[in-house]
Amino acid sequence: MRFTVLLGFGVVIVLMVLAGAIGLHQISTANDSVTTLVEVNNAKVELANTMRESIRLRQISMHSMLAMDDPFKLDDELMHFYDYAGPYRVARRQLLDLPTDEREKDIHERLTQQVRIAQPLNQRAAALLAERRPRHEIISAVELAHQEQTKLLALLDELVELQRDYAQQAVKTGQGELEETLLLVVTSSVIVVFLILAIGILVAREVTRKNEELVQAAAATRSKSAFLANMSHEIRTPLTAIIGFAETSLYSNQSMEDRHRAISTIIRSGKHLLQIINDILDLSKIEANKLDIERASLSPFHLLAEIDPFVRPKAEEKGVVYGVNYQFPLPEQIQSDPLRLKQILLNICSNAVKFTDKGHVHINLSVDNQADQMTFEVVDSGIGMNEKQIEKVFEPFKQADSSTTGKYGGTGLGLSLSKQLASALGGSLIAESEPGHGSHFKLTVATGPLADVEMVYDKEHIPAPEQATIEPLPSEILSGTVLLAEDNQDNQQLLSMLLHRLGADVTLADNGRIAVDKAEAGDFDLIMMDMQMPEMDGLQATRLLRERGYDKPIVALTANAMNEDKNRCLEAGCNDFLTKPIEKEQFHEVVSYYLRFRDEADSQVEPIKSVLLEDDPEIIELVHNYIKNLPEVLKHVEEALKQKNWERLKDLAHQIKGTGGNFGFVELSNLAGTIEFQAMNMNMDELGGLFEKLSHVCERIIAGVETSESEDASSAFLKGV
Repeated sequence: MRFTVLLGFGVVIVLMVLAGAIGLHQISTANDSVTTLVEVNNAKVELANTMRESIRLRQISMHSMLAMDDPFKLDDELMHFYDYAGPYRVARRQLLDLPTDEREKDIHERLTQQVRIAQPLNQRAAALLAERRPRHEIISAVELAHQEQTKLLALLDELVELQRDYAQQAVKTGQGELEETLLLVVTSSVIVVFLILAIGILVAREVTRKNEELVQAAAATRSKSAFLANMSHEIRTPLTAIIGFAETSLYSNQSMEDRHRAISTIIRSGKHLLQIINDILDLSKIEANKLDIERASLSPFHLLAEIDPFVRPKAEEKGVVYGVNYQFPLPEQIQSDPLRLKQILLNICSNAVKFTDKGHVHINLSVDNQADQMTFEVVDSGIGMNEKQIEKVFEPFKQADSSTTGKYGGTGLGLSLSKQLASALGGSLIAESEPGHGSHFKLTVATGPLADVEMVYDKEHIPAPEQATIEPLPSEILSGTVLLAEDNQDNQQLLSMLLHRLGADVTLADNGRIAVDKAEAGDFDLIMMDMQMPEMDGLQATRLLRERGYDKPIVALTANAMNEDKNRCLEAGCNDFLTKPIEKEQFHEVVSYYLRFRDEADSQVEPIKSVLLEDDPEIIELVHNYIKNLPEVLKHVEEALKQKNWERLKDLAHQIKGTGGNFGFVELSNLAGTIEFQAMNMNMDELGGLFEKLSHVCERIIAGVETSESEDASSAFLKGV
């Protein structure tokens, strides 16, 4: 009997184990099947998107060729146009190698037919462009090709949508199979009572976990797709302006005002793009626990004054009232990170203005002396949010809802980043809101001990913000030789131009190996070393030079701006570290530290003579009269510059540009044109150096007259002898 019970108990246990094993095997099989199908579908979507991108790039290339006047650029763009077909063909071959069903085969057959229609039209349009045929013929051919290419894109969209349907069906099928497995296990558990029931519970938990993983995976996929689409939009928006206005600035008939507007837009869009990238990097630093927080003394009054020029103009442009309410007494100074605190406040205030079409945006400033915390409350009368939207607003890559993103834009990173930064500053960021009645964001930060801090009790005693004095960046004030190791030609041109403007002589090296050879063969005062280059990167080149005893300064140039990147450069032997994009002030400061300042004796005045005198000596009196008036003209330019009278300065520069060219002083005319452009941009830090150049050019022109008169006197004396 005992044996029978034990045998029966053993059978029960075997059944229990068998049922559990069968259930787990089915779960694993279903999960693997779903995973494989999703991976194949994702690969198909990626290849289809590659084909779509190739077609889109060809369309952009063809439209770009319509606007080109330069035959060499046109030929170059034609090569790009034909090159874009390569990725399409590769992706198409890979796509056809993957397993397909009847619906996919039908789409592929239609794709093949459409390619046969579209490709000759593309080739005909490209041939017309290459032959420089009449514009109306080219436009007609391009439009016809564009129509057929659009049909191609529609077929690829259909293929992508089909893959997404398959992925969703796979998830549903996997869930169905998992539910069937659960039913089987539960039925078995009823037969074997308690023990099987226990195993059934375990299996049920496993099923639930796997099911949740599938649901979470599907949600993560949707979230990732939404984020990528949103980021693509946010990045492409400024890129569209940058590329578009850069192309228009090449038009020969563009006015100075239009060119100035185009360049200003390029700079503004570039900075916006950089801010998007910086937000993503900051968020990744926080998640990796590598964000550095500074503790420094700062004035909350000065901080609010600093963000005022960024927020108030946008509010006033929309007719929204913006202001700060002080709840005295308030500390004159607190201890926090000025950069991060300013970043949070700009984020919250910019959001408040963006989502407020009428009414007000106010900042309420208060302090809790007992808790050593300061509170910044940003209150607006904007569109507001419901409870569900408030829950999502601090999640990364999300906004209140999709309609918000579509209407107002944005990456959905700002508030998530701000909340985590607030926590890093020893405080918090919370939101309260009601649809149609605005939002209320409450930011608290640690202030450090306030016991001995001076307090401000009314508006009259708020400390005035320190007036930032902008020192103009001087030009051609340095002397020395620089070896610039940089593989990107555009960066070579930009950095060479900046170095030449400072007075340095520049030698280029396209990679680290060439840089090492040139550094050892030449005598350079400074090496500027890009960190990522072919053949030998900057880190390897720097280490090799230091190992061989090279002791001249080396400054690292890199687009990697993390602290660990800086530490790697310094450990390799670099003396300093500059990040890309280049900040002119920081660049000037670093280069000035390593190059010597030019002595007055180094720069002899080389006379400038009018080119007209060589062809028409009879106008010498007119030229001399013009030169005699130059000191007076310089005086007017200097007065306009000191008064920051931009309109007056622009008019004076425009006059000098014209008269300088008329009287044969090309260098004077070109320099005046540059001053006119910078006056339109109200760029004081550039104009100071340009005025020094203008004074020097006028000095050389006057010296040219004196030289001519001396030569004339010598000639007359010799004739008399």
